[in-house]
Amino acid sequence: MPGALKARDLERDPRFALHGPPVILSADDPAAAPGDAKVTGRAIEATDRQRIAAMLTERGLDPDSFSDSHFFTADISEVVLTRIEGPDMVIDLWRPGRGLQTLRRA
Repeated sequence: MPGALKARDLERDPRFALHGPPVILSADDPAAAPGDAKVTGRAIEATDRQRIAAMLTERGLDPDSFSDSHFFTADISEVVLTRIEGPDMVIDLWRPGRGLQTLRRA
């Protein structure tokens, strides 16, 4: 959206954090336990109009309709999934170059 306040915020300070429930694919999915998911990183503004037009066209969208819009890519620095399993809090932590770590707290 042209002139969006969130876009202006990201131009000023590109750090972001997204919080929410983990994706539940099915009620029968054992990984569907309640918990909290968090993704953090930096938003990098995309300025290459040809690249943006190609991405929009791939998705069946008209690039001319978005000519004044802001576009960002996410440089992910951390992904965390926190949940309760029995008496334990389980934290799955991923960071680039470190792989996945699972921590348990009683």
